Amino acid sequence: MKQFLFVTAMLLSTLSTKAQLVRGQATLNGHGTATLNDSVRLYATDLKDGQYQSWIHARVLQSNVNISDSSVLKGTELFWMRDQSLGEVQSDYTVDTLWQTTERRMSKYYDVVLSGTIDAKELHRRSFPTPLVEQFLAQNKGALYEKIEPVLLDAGWEFQSLDEYEVFAYMNKQQNPDRPEFEALLVFRGSVPYCFINRGAPFEYEKIKVTEKKSTGTYYYFQRPNKMFEEQLENVVYEFLPL
Repeated sequence: MKQFLFVTAMLLSTLSTKAQLVRGQATLNGHGTATLNDSVRLYATDLKDGQYQSWIHARVLQSNVNISDSSVLKGTELFWMRDQSLGEVQSDYTVDTLWQTTERRMSKYYDVVLSGTIDAKELHRRSFPTPLVEQFLAQNKGALYEKIEPVLLDAGWEFQSLDEYEVFAYMNKQQNPDRPEFEALLVFRGSVPYCFINRGAPFEYEKIKVTEKKSTGTYYYFQRPNKMFEEQLENVVYEFLPL
């Protein structure tokens, strides 16, 4: 069995509102295939060629788990609570990790984490953090920092001051709570937004000056950056990535 990568108590937040939402039905393709039901929540990031890298935490019957190769058998129902079906495994699926469920009266079940890719069209774009920032910028002008701060904090973003920069971070704590990394960063200098760094749904805002895709995400600059700013920004970004 693989090493446990997650803290069980923290993984109970996987189905929280800080996750992406299936639209209609979605197919998760990884080391196997699974179909996910409408409105199921999962984590999705790193859009490439119309596909998101995705993870979902589910529970399955112990009898449907092959411990020797860490896989879940074809036909297995994925669920969260007893009455909440998440979907079904369509072919034997090797999971990222699994462990016996510790909740009372759940000894016959295992917790599993499945990873793979999902078509972007099968997820609701509004469930990513990006649209909230787009909408706010479209509706507000002038000094934005004090206006947007309560909006983002109320939506679950975190704040950190780094030298002369103020940074709002939307963190992914579902894939690995012990080593979270960002899905989106909004970087201010004073009251002016400098850059939006995103790893989720593409950012659509007409006043962006420069867009640049890097290994750490897609950078949307509100002002044309110089070399010094780019170097400082890279240092900011690495504060929100696991070592």
